[in-house]
Amino acid sequence: MKIDVHAHHYPEVYWKAIVKLSEKITFPPDVRRILTYFPKKGVLVKAEETIDPMEKVGIGVQVLSLSIPNVYMPDPTMSLDLAQMANDAFAERFLVYARELGSSV
Repeated sequence: MKIDVHAHHYPEVYWKAIVKLSEKITFPPDVRRILTYFPKKGVLVKAEETIDPMEKVGIGVQVLSLSIPNVYMPDPTMSLDLAQMANDAFAERFLVYARELGSSV
């Protein structure tokens, strides 16, 4: 079985929180690029939308992870909230797609 160990995923609730935080804090240029580029290109997909394409190329499991800015914020409370948000969203997906999805969060 092939395993995709490099599958970045932004759960919707996490993404919305990051966008909202971008109004309060200044992210580094690479994060600002992601905040503007991804929505325009339609890159933000639900994890389950990757299952059909995975199966077509013979990938059995994707290990989901966050990418930048991840959960590392100036305020520890902010970081904890984002981590819990992402973990909860990943856990919801795993309940439905346990065979196809894993997480490194």
